[in-house]
Amino acid sequence: STFILSVIMGCISKEKIKYLYPIIVSVIFIPTVMLYYNSSALIHSIWYLVDATIGLMIGTLICKLSDRKQK
Repeated sequence: STFILSVIMGCISKEKIKYLYPIIVSVIFIPTVMLYYNSSALIHSIWYLVDATIGLMIGTLICKLSDRKQK
């Protein structure tokens, strides 16, 4: 779901703040590790960062390609 949300955000948003989304997702996951999981699950915050960054890049690329086709 993080990947899909970041693809949508990359495609819809024109603001520069969208590039903070992957960082926000990974930082928000850290407190849940302390509350619900043990410290071995902390590595998953890195995977959320990578997943959201790739999704954001793909969404931005899709948006730029579709804008180029319309012109």
